[in-house]
Amino acid sequence: GNVQAFDDMVDIKESAPALALMLQGGGANTVGVAFAENGGNTIYTCEFVDDDQFSNLETLLVQNGVKEVLHCVKGHPSWPKMNKVLERVNCVVTERKRAEFGSADVEQDLKRLLGSTFGNLPQLEQKSVMGSVAALIRYFDLMSDDANTSRFKMKQYSLNDFMRLDSAVVTALNLMPNPQEVSQNRASSLYGLLNQCKTAMGSRLLNMWIKQPLLDLRQIKTRHDLVEAFVEDMDVRDGVREHSLRRIGDLRKYVKKLQRGNPTIRDMVELYDTVHKLPAIIETLEKYQGPHQSLLSEHFIDNLEQHRINTVKYASMVEAAIDMEAVAQHKFLVNSSFDEQLKDLKAEMDRAEDSIAEHVAEVTKALRLKNADVKTVEKDDQNYRGWALRITKKNEKSIRGKRQYDVIQAAAGGVIFVT
Repeated sequence: GNVQAFDDMVDIKESAPALALMLQGGGANTVGVAFAENGGNTIYTCEFVDDDQFSNLETLLVQNGVKEVLHCVKGHPSWPKMNKVLERVNCVVTERKRAEFGSADVEQDLKRLLGSTFGNLPQLEQKSVMGSVAALIRYFDLMSDDANTSRFKMKQYSLNDFMRLDSAVVTALNLMPNPQEVSQNRASSLYGLLNQCKTAMGSRLLNMWIKQPLLDLRQIKTRHDLVEAFVEDMDVRDGVREHSLRRIGDLRKYVKKLQRGNPTIRDMVELYDTVHKLPAIIETLEKYQGPHQSLLSEHFIDNLEQHRINTVKYASMVEAAIDMEAVAQHKFLVNSSFDEQLKDLKAEMDRAEDSIAEHVAEVTKALRLKNADVKTVEKDDQNYRGWALRITKKNEKSIRGKRQYDVIQAAAGGVIFVT
């Protein structure tokens, strides 16, 4: 659900949408839902009539991997049965005030969030859907951030686009890993068995495809043909899989940080590395000369080429603004040529590093060790802040009993000390 407050502290591999739902009054169980992933840019809506067991709701929750459900229907006669469904699919259930589902201002909010895409939306006539959208906007606090203006799209979700799976089917067929098991055997689920993905995006897409089996024969055939192209052409497959995808970062993570306006220099460089790989991926895909060449162009090459064109200026900006020589040494710094003060600071840092190198050489000589035996390490903990020296436990005897060396940490990885 809403994990934005500690998004930077945890590495969330899966999509974790939150869903708001309302039940309309009357005899039938008419359910209106809105769901979105925090940090995403699409709000999905759906209204459907459900049976007494809420099997349609269960299908929707399973298909989209919803992790949290917001509601205000605890007093509704159908709530006990609905609650059982939510427990069965392992959702966090969050009760919100009925006032949060009030749709009086939702049209005005959507005009701002959707921008030019706001038009004659059919959802505006669906009272329960609009109430759910209002609750979701308030839960994610979307109106408090100016960066959300014109950032969102709204799409209608259809339950009939995919084969209907409920939680019993997912469990019986071992489609997904059991969340209750701490140590997972990869072969214990279909997802674990098939997940040989090189990127976090690939793993998320596979997760979604397993939960949303296609029904349209044309789409199924297209997917099979694309798979066949990579199966038959080993050079293209290995070129993309082994050489290009290995160092591609999680684009969703970078996009979230860019939208919030708080990316680090490291994030910008990692995104640059991904952008930098696009020409090589396109070139590899263009080498395919088999019967599915047009499909490969339509689904991959054309889109990637457009992304390459759109990111040329970004790549140029990173190359100009960031010290790429320092990046090669795993240091992430703004290019000092931007400012006279930065130039002075960079010169001071270079002098400090030269001084450290000289001191390390003196210590290495005094201890009668080889250059490779003494490493520098930057510490930042309660014992010590600053630069220190590290040697292996095997070489620890060279400093033992010598008062000029102060050990600040001894661990399996080596002995860290200062002079």
